[in-house]
Amino acid sequence: MAGADEVMGPVMNAQRFAMFDGKGELVENAREVWSVIEDDVHRVARSFWMRYLRSPDVNTRVDEAKLESLTRRIFPYLKSLLTDPSGEAWVETAGEFTLQAFEAGIATTSIFSGISGRADAMHDILVERLSEDPPRLARMIKAVTQITILEMDVFAAHFDRLRQRDERARRQSRGAEFNKEMVSVVDRSSAESRKLRAQAVDAASATRGM
Repeated sequence: MAGADEVMGPVMNAQRFAMFDGKGELVENAREVWSVIEDDVHRVARSFWMRYLRSPDVNTRVDEAKLESLTRRIFPYLKSLLTDPSGEAWVETAGEFTLQAFEAGIATTSIFSGISGRADAMHDILVERLSEDPPRLARMIKAVTQITILEMDVFAAHFDRLRQRDERARRQSRGAEFNKEMVSVVDRSSAESRKLRAQAVDAASATRGM
């Protein structure tokens, strides 16, 4: 969404990604995770919403049809997150979701809880599929952990930029109000000075007349 980009600008960069990609294997491992869970993406996506909708911040009742719509809507996001974790596509989508949540008064905790629920589902699927291959299972679970923390960091960065935007707007508003008040004070002072000068002139004229 262009509006989100204009507000927050780019968040992902090579330096940020590298901080979570300790051995330089995260892209490859994340793509392998996707290859394992792709057939169960519905289960993964639904788990996000089931956990997210439990938040007290979310005051919306969601019926089964709406839940199904929400679930399917984030399929492309999940694919982008896992097949191109260092790219911008999923980051931009996260920014759009953050903007909507921010404007609705929903805290990052609610989003993080949804991400946590989704990570639980991914973990369970990996265990079900790879229990007979412990080394691969351990590697995949590690990748899920890294991706989950990276994703939370990106959401937090978006929220922080929005808070900074609002703080700048508040400062500018307070500055404008201060300037307006100062102009008003100066105008009043000028009017009072003119009045005093006029009174002084009248007093001097009266004195000369006496």
